[in-house]
Amino acid sequence: MALIRCPECKSVMSSQLDACPKCGYKLSPAEKTAALDEAANNPINRGEDLNQAPRQPVYVDEGSFAGGFCLGFFLGLIGLIIGLVINKPKLKKGAIIGFVVEVAISVVVGIIYGVLIATGVLAASMRY
Repeated sequence: MALIRCPECKSVMSSQLDACPKCGYKLSPAEKTAALDEAANNPINRGEDLNQAPRQPVYVDEGSFAGGFCLGFFLGLIGLIIGLVINKPKLKKGAIIGFVVEVAISVVVGIIYGVLIATGVLAASMRY
């Protein structure tokens, strides 16, 4: 049994019926065959779940550590340059201290990341 549409009122009906239960239109054998051919392309009749979205391949961009490191380094460098260009002694001192701290933290994080990769702790979670 397949679900077909009545050619007259477009309501859904069983392919085993000879007439539409809603409007009473009697289907000829040719109309029933055409409706069955159209129903063969209906996802409901193919047993597909219409509530489930079609599966699409997923691309996961995990980025790179080097890219993040460079971005952080250069943003800190830009802050340092801006701080040195503005002619205020406290701002210059703060920019230098901030840049040195940022570089120190980046180096420590890089070392920890390298150790985790070398020991294989992160290898299990990485996708190739």
